[in-house]
Amino acid sequence: MHGRNFEKLAHKEELLNAIAENNSSPKVASFQADLSIFDEVNQLINDINHKHNTLDVIINNAGVFKTSQPIARNGMDVRYVVNTLSPYLLSKGLMPLLAEDGRVINLSSAAQAPINLKALAGDVQVNDDFQAYAQSKLAITIWSQELAKELKSNQIIIAVNLGSLLVSKMVEEGFGMAGNDISIGADILVRAALSENS
Repeated sequence: MHGRNFEKLAHKEELLNAIAENNSSPKVASFQADLSIFDEVNQLINDINHKHNTLDVIINNAGVFKTSQPIARNGMDVRYVVNTLSPYLLSKGLMPLLAEDGRVINLSSAAQAPINLKALAGDVQVNDDFQAYAQSKLAITIWSQELAKELKSNQIIIAVNLGSLLVSKMVEEGFGMAGNDISIGADILVRAALSENS
């Protein structure tokens, strides 16, 4: 379980209780890292590699749409960093741990737009929240296809849209609406992670 900060991880007990309803002895390790900071991403990779020998599933679901601080510390747009680049670094860095039949699941979106490579590289800014978000989601879809070429024969990488406008802080802040039942997206994630038909 990953959180951007320790406040996000404070809900660990709540999550453990929810998991315990279906599993008598849940084992949950928590890791803290701000995915907008590459040094913390690299430290997260090191921490996970140190604690685990194998990963069955990697789910990259962190995402930023609208923020009061669109520029990360490194001068790049935080949407590209969190939504696209850090998931790539994580996936590449954790690939040696991925089980022979392991899966990488990336949260994409129905919102996709042609990528401004100069913006992705941090050379220019995109002042439209939706454009930056949509470009970052097309980028994660593209690199998912490319990284799939490096996987072992029984490993899978999936870029999936969980359903548009599900109830989340992102949808509320970005679109000013409550959103649809978030369990729709959770069910899709579970199927992507565990289904024999993926």
